[in-house]
Formats: sequence, C-alpha cells, structure tokens
Amino acid sequence: MAENTLDNKLDANTSENPLSIEHGRYYWNPSGTEYGRVKKDFNGHLPKITNGLFLDIGCSFGLTTLEIADIYSASRVIGIDRFYNRIKIARSNAQNNEQCKFLTVDANFACFEDISFDGVFCMNNFWYLISKKRSRIQKGTIERIYSFIKRGGYLFFSGSNNGIIFRKDTALNLWGTTLSEDQLQNHQVYKFLTETLGKQQYS
Repeated sequence: MAENTLDNKLDANTSENPLSIEHGRYYWNPSGTEYGRVKKDFNGHLPKITNGLFLDIGCSFGLTTLEIADIYSASRVIGIDRFYNRIKIARSNAQNNEQCKFLTVDANFACFEDISFDGVFCMNNFWYLISKKRSRIQKGTIERIYSFIKRGGYLFFSGSNNGIIFRKDTALNLWGTTLSEDQLQNHQVYKFLTETLGKQQYS
C-alpha cells in the first residue's frame, strides 16, 4: 500500500460528502456502543499484529475504533460511517489521537480499492442484517470488503455479544470464535460467511 495514497484520501475526506456517490439502501448502524466491546465480543481470540492498518466499518461515534487503536497500539485505524454527524462526533471523541482517522464512506467503499488492510472489523451492522435473513443483499458487499484484506490479514465479525474471526490465507480459515462448536456449525452468520467467501482461492 502506498502510504501517501491513503493519506491523500484521508485529507480529502473533510466535508459532509462521502468519498463515493451512491448509497446502499440497506445499511443499519447503531447510534453508539460502549467502549470495551471489541475485547468482549472476541474474548481473547484477537491475533497479535504490529504496525498494521485496520478498518472499522460502521464506526458510529468511534468508540470501537478507539478501542481497536488501544489494542493495536502500533497500528493505524480508520473508522468509517455513512453518516457525517456521527463522524463529527467520532473525530471529537478521538481529539488528538494520531492513530485514528474517521471518514464518511458509503456502502460501495470505492475509495479503498487500492488499499490493503491487515484487518477489517464489522461489528453489528452485517451480523444484524444476515441474522434477519437479508444476506442476499449483503453477499456482494461482503465479497468487496473481503477483497480489501491483504493475504494473511483478518476479517473480524461480531454481533449479539459474539465474534468470529477469519484469516485470509490461500483459502478462508477460521482463526477464532466465542461460539461453541455446536453453535458454530448451525449459526446463520458463520454459514453465510463460509458459503460466500470459502470458495475463493488465493495464490
């Protein structure tokens, strides 16, 4: 990843306009979440990563983004949300935290096509939609998000106080989860992710 490419995108995203034009119709975002949810949802399964680049999708007021930055203290974290009023609050919450940057980005994520992340966090938004059996709408979006993760990087998925982590190797590999083995095999979100992403191969 070219560092100046990312910095240019961050510098350009200072207005109320998202970086791409079209908005996804089915996008759910909670108004906020408590600090500490990242560790709680993934409960000891978080991989060790140094000098990484992370993306927090649907960051709302930035509390999960700030927690990710604390956990991965030598890394950069980008929090994105579709709603500029939430991004303004997130920026205020972050104050002078140089690790975190916040952008208004819609559901197409076009601005990240030339950037690779060590980890992408999806907390609540897609878990909720998949659980509500609206996964058909989300399939292409999940594939797009997964394409932003570099080889050896991670997809962090959580909701309802549970988390699932996949590592992107030559194929999709389960890294860790708070779900039991019995829960996992019949879990709607896990089945959707493995069916959507599991057939992709990487050289």
